[in-house]
Amino acid sequence: MNLSISPEIAINLPAEELAGYIVQSLKSGQDKFHPHNICLSLGERHSNHPQRYEFLIAIMEAFGWMYSEGLCIYDPGDGYNGWMRLSRRAQLLQNPKDVLTLGHREILPKRFLHPTIAQAVSSSFFAGKFDTAVFDAFKEVEIAVRDASGLSGVGAALMMEAFKAGGPLFDKDADANEEEGLRFVFAGAFKVFRNSTGHRNVQMDAESAAALIIHASYLLGIVVDRKQRLKPT
Repeated sequence: MNLSISPEIAINLPAEELAGYIVQSLKSGQDKFHPHNICLSLGERHSNHPQRYEFLIAIMEAFGWMYSEGLCIYDPGDGYNGWMRLSRRAQLLQNPKDVLTLGHREILPKRFLHPTIAQAVSSSFFAGKFDTAVFDAFKEVEIAVRDASGLSGVGAALMMEAFKAGGPLFDKDADANEEEGLRFVFAGAFKVFRNSTGHRNVQMDAESAAALIIHASYLLGIVVDRKQRLKPT
């Protein structure tokens, strides 16, 4: 493996960033590799380096991170001997820095998301397309409201109609003031978040996008619950 950075740089990189350089080096090499053999080869190449041992530890830490993130897998035909190969996920990474986007999974844990929204936004969010992910999340809410209410409107107008007093998603057994507030929560979300991501380019970071997607997921949960409880008997 021809690593494109020096031992001095590798030692000071976080394991995930060093893994990005390793992935790119491996993509231009053989189909399968053996981490221990690579470590031995790098050790021989830098045998006189004063930080040789620290360098090799950093390399093996990076391999450990790659495995935990699904970037490398044991070779199906020779894995029992420790041989590995890059995963399909690793093959999609175009440059070393791309691995840093994998950390977005910690920002948007699926356990906080409705399954429908998790499926709709995961690929775009983890690719760093945060405005697209937010738009898609609220699109699922809109679809669910339209389905649950039987109405044909769109956006904030649909929310105002669906959740108004006497509307199809209005809960007559709940506090009227709270119901009115919920109506504006839905409508406001579409006026502010859905419209902005749908009508113009929005510079959004991962944390902001995750918060909005989780909010959309919460709204979708309300719609699903009301569809079940308020449907005509």
